[in-house]
Amino acid sequence: MQKRGRKKGVPNGVKTKRKDACEFCEGTGYTWGDDCKACDGTGRESVRKQLQRVYNVKNNLPLNYNVILES
Repeated sequence: MQKRGRKKGVPNGVKTKRKDACEFCEGTGYTWGDDCKACDGTGRESVRKQLQRVYNVKNNLPLNYNVILES
């Protein structure tokens, strides 16, 4: 007989680990058959966000402005 409830050993309020994948290439590192320009082909969201901040600072844009990087 199957028991109901959460899995054994999982305390209340524990959230699953968030997927750290680029929102443009979805973690694959490729878009349209080439390296993803947003995350520099790494597939990681943290890299995309850092490249976005650098691009925005160089072009006098607000830091939270969402721009796809093109090189």
